[in-house]
Amino acid sequence: MATASNSWGPRANVVTENPLSNMVVLEALSGLESELGAALADLTRLSRNQVGCLRYDCFQSEETSGRFMLIMQWQDERSLQAHLDSEHIVAFFLYTAKKLAPGFLEEDYRSFS
Repeated sequence: MATASNSWGPRANVVTENPLSNMVVLEALSGLESELGAALADLTRLSRNQVGCLRYDCFQSEETSGRFMLIMQWQDERSLQAHLDSEHIVAFFLYTAKKLAPGFLEEDYRSFS
């Protein structure tokens, strides 16, 4: 059972039995690392305030400066889908469409222990 808390402070008193975790790795085209980083910072800030968000963190690779990893945890699949359908996600991908290297990794995970 997970309780909604995170590295930036306590969240609403949400308890969920089986949260959905999602990991995304994105890479900027050469020379666009700062622009992608700034867009991801905005995306992270907006996403953390969404209903059902238990965790939303962005990391930058120490080995490849243009590679970023998002790790997020959602109360349930409905919360994740609402996030994916949200205005700021659509705006992020429209803005970054020509700033991202081809292909990215996205995987969903369920806690089992």
